[in-house]
Amino acid sequence: MADMKLSDKGEEAKNRADFYIDLLCHDINNMNQAALGYLELASDMLSQGKYDPALLAKPIEILKNGSQLVESVRKIQKANFGGQQLEKLDLGALLKGVISQYSSVPGRDVSIIYEPAEGAMVMASELLKDVFSNLIGNSIKHSSGPLNINISLSEVVEANRAYYRVDVSDDGPGIPDELKKAIFDHFSGGAWKPEYKGLGLYIVKALVNSFNGSVWVEDRVPGDHTRGARFVVLLPAAKKGSA
Repeated sequence: MADMKLSDKGEEAKNRADFYIDLLCHDINNMNQAALGYLELASDMLSQGKYDPALLAKPIEILKNGSQLVESVRKIQKANFGGQQLEKLDLGALLKGVISQYSSVPGRDVSIIYEPAEGAMVMASELLKDVFSNLIGNSIKHSSGPLNINISLSEVVEANRAYYRVDVSDDGPGIPDELKKAIFDHFSGGAWKPEYKGLGLYIVKALVNSFNGSVWVEDRVPGDHTRGARFVVLLPAAKKGSA
């Protein structure tokens, strides 16, 4: 039985390693080919004495996306293989810092409402910022026009243990019931199938799990997914005296 468990763990580790390799090889190769195509066009135009700034701006954007992909895979590896140094963090202050990054969204009317809270201490790493940055960023990215985002922080008790619950609610297009679980899975299909820019929710789930928490999505208005979504993050409260 022990050998079987070791074998299962080895197979799981191999599958994850294969996933990272396939992801990087496939997506970065596609990005490089696209960037090369734009640069070749730019070179041809320059040889004719012409210049189109878009032919240089586009490959720069693609290469930045490649760097973002590598960074995303690094974060997933840290979450899945315990490469993080956990410390006591003030969740309320962390949320305030992340929200400040979205105080102005070019070309969009985005309102974020958050009542600051203090003393909500959890054990996590600096990557906890990525959890909420991804959730807020997704609300903005998957919507259009004016958007209202409400963020709340509260203390709850589950199975005789204290947790801090963060709700990130928006009045965007919402998420159909059949996709609510799939959006956290990198291998899911459909309209939400992640691409190189779509590892956000996969990272969110991996990181929250690594902090011994949980994350899920529900309707902002129960029973009507078209009126927006609510992402819920549940994190264990840090025990008093923990480092």
